[in-house]
Amino acid sequence: MNWLKQLLSRRRLYGDLSEEVAEHIEEKIEDLVASGMSRNEAAVAARRESPKFSERVKKVVRFMSLLL
Repeated sequence: MNWLKQLLSRRRLYGDLSEEVAEHIEEKIEDLVASGMSRNEAAVAARRESPKFSERVKKVVRFMSLLL
């Protein structure tokens, strides 16, 4: 049953992190729009940068999963 708790903890962690990444992208879009970009251009630019951020998040998740 311990494996089930770990699985559920990881799923919760991944869900929380997915929300954080989405919020980060939305904040970046808002910043770019405020600097004069159109919403569409800002969305493309923010998503272009998001893999860099996502990779950092994945590294953190891997490390945290070792601790669980």
